[in-house]
Amino acid sequence: MIKLKRLLLIHWQAYDFQLVEFEDITLITGQTGVGKSTIIDALNVILLGEKQKHIFNKAANENSRRTLESYLYGKLGDDGGDGFFYLREENSEMMVGMDFSICVRKTLLVIW
Repeated sequence: MIKLKRLLLIHWQAYDFQLVEFEDITLITGQTGVGKSTIIDALNVILLGEKQKHIFNKAANENSRRTLESYLYGKLGDDGGDGFFYLREENSEMMVGMDFSICVRKTLLVIW
């Protein structure tokens, strides 16, 4: 059996550093705009290798304009002027990782 244990987000949208712990059953809840879809998008990138912009934030908005670059730079709403507000500069790095536990013949294997 394979179980997702943790998700690590570094410089992923508004998350500078976030470790999300998963149990056997995990419910992701919260108000609008707190990052639920952002977590799901990170899972999609890792599990499916999905980087096409039409898939990001699909749960929240079919016309989403999020891209892999917007997640990297932390693109937020309009700044009221000529463009958008970004949390990070161009020379930023991003990391998303998952921790799985795999039980095979009573042996535990952790993959990172």
